[in-house]
Parts: sequence; structure tokens; C-alpha cells
Amino acid sequence: MLASALKRPLIRLQCYEGLDVASAVYEWNYARQMIEIRLAEAQGVHDRGELAADIFDERFLIRRPLLEALSPHPAGAPIC
Repeated sequence: MLASALKRPLIRLQCYEGLDVASAVYEWNYARQMIEIRLAEAQGVHDRGELAADIFDERFLIRRPLLEALSPHPAGAPIC
């Protein structure tokens, strides 16, 4: 396989009828965000701006194939 020979990641997007942008590009990990909100409430965090900046951080982002293909990779461009 070309990706393994070049030691680069292989990114595959399965296309089908009804495929939406969230499934192809990215979506938020809502369960982790809700846990973070509950933890912030339990710790008494009242700054909504700080909380919003925290829960919309990249660590809560689920990368889908298109975003992954456009992101820089240390080994070089992925094989798509």
C-alpha cells in the first residue's frame, strides 16, 4: 500500500447519500463538554467566557477525514 510504503497516514472518507458536513469535517465531543461544564459548576466557576473558551478548545474536537487531511502532519502530507 502506498501510505505504508511512504510511512504516511492513510485518510479515507466513505461517501454515501446523506453524508453531512459534521460527518466529513469535524464535530464536537458533546459528552466531554457536558462533563467539563458539570465539573466547572461543581468547582464554582462563574465566568461564562472562560468556560466557553475552555469547552470549545481543540481537545474537545473530533477530527473527521477532511479536517485531518488538511491538518499538518509531522511525517508529511497524508495519502487520501
